[in-house]
Amino acid sequence: MIVADLLKKNLFPDFQILAGSGGVGREISAVSVLEAPDADRWMRGGEFLVGSGFVFKDDPEQLT
Repeated sequence: MIVADLLKKNLFPDFQILAGSGGVGREISAVSVLEAPDADRWMRGGEFLVGSGFVFKDDPEQLT
């Protein structure tokens, strides 16, 4: 499944793409729920990352 297909399902109507729309054609290999500022250290590629972004509340620039 690609990101665009998941978003079309309307399961998450309030989701926002923060990293840009260029990735909507990417294949999803796994779904991860992470709430860590260093989440990129734990990801291998292809994951659809779900998080609230709370850890970035004081520095929203780190989200992208």
